Amino acid sequence: MNLESAKKMFKTNFLGPDELRLISDRINLHLPKSIPDIEFDLEDIDPKEYILIFGCNQLADMATLSLKKLIDIFGFQYKPNDVCFYNQDWYFNEDFANKPLLDRWYLVQKNVHDETRGEIPNNHLQGSLPSSILCAYTFFVWWLIRNEILWPNDYVWCSDTDSHNDRIYVGKFIDKDDLGRSGFSIHRHLSIKSNYGSIIAK
Repeated sequence: MNLESAKKMFKTNFLGPDELRLISDRINLHLPKSIPDIEFDLEDIDPKEYILIFGCNQLADMATLSLKKLIDIFGFQYKPNDVCFYNQDWYFNEDFANKPLLDRWYLVQKNVHDETRGEIPNNHLQGSLPSSILCAYTFFVWWLIRNEILWPNDYVWCSDTDSHNDRIYVGKFIDKDDLGRSGFSIHRHLSIKSNYGSIIAK
């Protein structure tokens, strides 16, 4: 599918090169001269449920776009009518924090499916989970262009794991208990290992 047809299909859920150029004052991307084709089969996709977004590998200064670079741009300080990261840095030395996007199109689901709530991703889903950088990139770009917070109260499972093989999950921007602590969160789900066990007390 060409860009014009995709844009008509996805409407406001389409975030292509023209849209990305509009936010260059916050995220100044180095867009490739030749934009790759959209390689998805979109026949069975509901364009109301997905964001079709072009992922960009580099910033205009040729730095690789990663989670750490997005933190450089958006920081940790919450301000009304703006977005930021939740104030924590445990993952700065993790490989996934420097993992780049590819210069290609991505489909990202806008809402968590209710049947997956409270469930660890099964093997069927794990192959289609988004990376943490893709989720963060989509979150911040979507805010800048559409002025809407994705996953304001939900966490989203990611394909990344940390150095202990614990799965990464992100999202839940709004802190209902203290709005000033709000921010795009990056956490890890502690998997049960052999050093977890029970003792008995009487």
